[in-house]
Amino acid sequence: MMRATELRRSWIVIATMLAVAAAGAAEDPQDFGPWFGSSPDAMSQIPAMTVPAVTLDFDLMPAGPTSVAAIQAQFPDSGVAGMVFATCTGSTPGSYNTNPSGRALGADPNGSLGLFLVDPPTGAFGCTDSLTITFTSLITQFGAQVADWNGPMDFLVYAGAANVGAITLDTTSAPLQFVESTVPFDRLVITAMPANPQANFVFPTLVFPEQAQQGDADLDIFKIGQTPGPSSGRYVITVRNLGPDDATGVVVNDLLPAGVSYVSDTCGGVNGTPWTWNIGGLVNGAMVSCTIDVDILDPANTVNVADVSGSQNDPNGSNNASTALLPPFGGPIPTLGTTGVMLLIGLIAGIGLLFARRLL
Repeated sequence: MMRATELRRSWIVIATMLAVAAAGAAEDPQDFGPWFGSSPDAMSQIPAMTVPAVTLDFDLMPAGPTSVAAIQAQFPDSGVAGMVFATCTGSTPGSYNTNPSGRALGADPNGSLGLFLVDPPTGAFGCTDSLTITFTSLITQFGAQVADWNGPMDFLVYAGAANVGAITLDTTSAPLQFVESTVPFDRLVITAMPANPQANFVFPTLVFPEQAQQGDADLDIFKIGQTPGPSSGRYVITVRNLGPDDATGVVVNDLLPAGVSYVSDTCGGVNGTPWTWNIGGLVNGAMVSCTIDVDILDPANTVNVADVSGSQNDPNGSNNASTALLPPFGGPIPTLGTTGVMLLIGLIAGIGLLFARRLL
């Protein structure tokens, strides 16, 4: 009899707990797990920027091919560390109506997907599926105007590798739109919706929070080529901060030549066009290296250039780029570079001084 009574009490307790849980779920339908690493309202449209901002007005820059370095020089307080267009999957380059009356940022019409400023009212620009923008520090707001694209686009934001928010906007003939995120981010990806793979679009205007540059940082890059196998190649990139100040927003861009095919890298690089290594902060005197492994498709076409940039003023631009090629298999690794030559001269001088002392 006691066991039956206890059993009935247990069922009553269980039924009560289930009822409470059901009521709680009905009151809070959002408690079913995270959405892009944050709540569904992490990103929302706002009427205007509420923080000091820099407007990237591309009418202030010459038409034609451009670069992240040129954009940084024109808008030094924009906080832009890198910009990379992704390979197009559904359409082809051509001449399109860019809609706005001013110049717009698009992909290079020659197929390299490098940055290109299109002249109005029509102009040729490359086909691309997305634009990835990295920033020197965490931000919470941005503004964007998209042209020559009819339909919705996704705006995804990341803090490091974590996707922390997303919002879909209708960019059909839309004016400049502003977005705010409750979660700070340092990378923005603007992409055509998966249902619309034919993506041809440009950006007449972009707006980002003002991030003033601080100090000077002499960034030095050195690159060598190696051939560990008959059909395998390797590029080794080394970046140093020669000071005098710490560097932020350090990014390496490397447009791999047509004679090689990317396999992997050791630093979490983004295999786009160009390949991008987002180093971020690099204190005065620090040095970092990355290895890119490739398959060799054409041994005669392996020469390429890697360049480095940061948010601070660089007092010496002569060491911001380095060129390397892959030597024949079994052959010597080419070029010592300026630093290597100086070290070799110092070594030879030291050996000579040692022998001179012994003779005395």
